[in-house]
Amino acid sequence: MRVDVAEKITKWFVYMLGITSTMYIVSSLSTILSILCIIMIIIVNRGKIKITASMFLLFILSGIVSTVLVSLFDRSHAMYEWKALLHIMEIYLCSMLFDRKRTLLFFDGLRISCMCQVVWVIAQIFFYYSFRLDINQIIFSDILHAASQTSRYAAGLLIPSGLCWHPSNLVVVFVLTLLFYDKWVIRALVVILSFFTRNMTAIIAVFMTIVFLAIQWIFRKKHRRDLKRKNIIFMLVLILLVGIVILSNVSYIADAWKLMKFQVLHNLIRVTKLNDSSSRAHMQYYLSLIYIWGKSTVLQIFFGYGIKYSGLPFSRFLGQYRDVRAWAVESDVMNLIYGSGIIGTVSFYLWYIRGIVEGRKKDIKYAVFFSVVWISGFFYYIQYEWVLLVELLIMQCMRYGIKIFSGRKESL
Repeated sequence: MRVDVAEKITKWFVYMLGITSTMYIVSSLSTILSILCIIMIIIVNRGKIKITASMFLLFILSGIVSTVLVSLFDRSHAMYEWKALLHIMEIYLCSMLFDRKRTLLFFDGLRISCMCQVVWVIAQIFFYYSFRLDINQIIFSDILHAASQTSRYAAGLLIPSGLCWHPSNLVVVFVLTLLFYDKWVIRALVVILSFFTRNMTAIIAVFMTIVFLAIQWIFRKKHRRDLKRKNIIFMLVLILLVGIVILSNVSYIADAWKLMKFQVLHNLIRVTKLNDSSSRAHMQYYLSLIYIWGKSTVLQIFFGYGIKYSGLPFSRFLGQYRDVRAWAVESDVMNLIYGSGIIGTVSFYLWYIRGIVEGRKKDIKYAVFFSVVWISGFFYYIQYEWVLLVELLIMQCMRYGIKIFSGRKESL
C-alpha cells in the first residue's frame, strides 16, 4: 500500500475515532477504529513505534502483575481480566502513536461528538416526553440490535443518557462541551440538561466546571469590561430555558420536571444523611477498606483484585452482588484501590496529578478538566475507556504544545 494512501485512510480512521469515542452504545465500533488506527499508523511509520516513559506505563506494568495473579488464583475471571488489560494497552499504544496532526484531528472529531451527544439528549427528551418514544431502544436495540440495554428508567420515566445506557457517561461529555464551546447559550443548555439526567455526579461536575471557568474569566483583564453585559445575557438565556421547562403545557414534561426536582433534592439529602441503600453502598466502598485489606493477601493489597473486578472482595467477604460474575465499585478512586492495588493507584494518580500541574502551566482548561474529572470520580465511576484515551491524548497535547480547548490552530 502506498504511504500517501495509507495516511489518508489513517486520518479518516482517527477522525471517526474522535467522533465515535463518546458513543458508548457503539463502543465496539470505537475499539475497531482504535485497532485500525494502530495498524495503519504502524504501516505509515514503517514499523517504527516510540513509547514515552511515564507513570502511566508503571500503571500498566502493575496491571500486568494484577492480571497474572488473577490468572493464577481465580481462573474463572482470567479471560475477562486479560481482555480488559489488553484494551487499556491498546488505548495507550494508540495515544502514543498519534503525532501532532493526528491528535488535532482526533479532538476535531471529539468536539463534534460532544455536540452530537448534547443534541441527542435533547432529542431523547423531546421524543419521550412528547410521544413516549425511547429512541435509543427503537434505533439501537429494536432496529440495529447493537446492544441489549440502551436506556435507563427511574420511577417509570426515561432518564436521558445520550448515546449510552447510563447517564454517568455524560459527566465527562458535559465537562468537555463546556470547555470546547465558549458560547454561554451552549453552556446554559448543558447546565439544564445535567439536571434532566438526574445524575448527581453530572450536576456536580457541570457546576464545578462552570465555577472554574467563571473564576478564570473574571480574572482575565480583557473581559472585565464586558462582565456585566455577558452576565445579563447568560442569566436571560438561563431563565428562558428554565421557564420553557416549567411553563410547558405538555403533561409528560411537567411530570418529568416534578420528578427531577424531587430527585435532585433527594440526592442532596441522601449524600448528607446516607438514608438510602445506594448512598450506604457508596459509603461502604470507603468504610470497608481496612476490613477488606485485613482479609486480603499482601499481593492483593499492593496489586489489587483485577482491573475489572474491584467488586470481587465485596462479593467474597460481604456478600454484595454475589451472583454477578464481574462488577466494579461505583467510585473511580475506590475502583482503583480495590482493582489495581496500592501500586496501581499511586502510579495512576501521580500521572494524573502531573496532568493537573502541567495543565495549569500550559492551559488552565487542561487543569480544570483533570481536576473536575478527578473530584467527580469520588462520587461515581466515570473512567470509561474513552475517557482514558482523551486523558492520554490531552497529555500528548501538552507535550506537543497544543491548546485544543482554545481553538484548533492555537499553540502554546
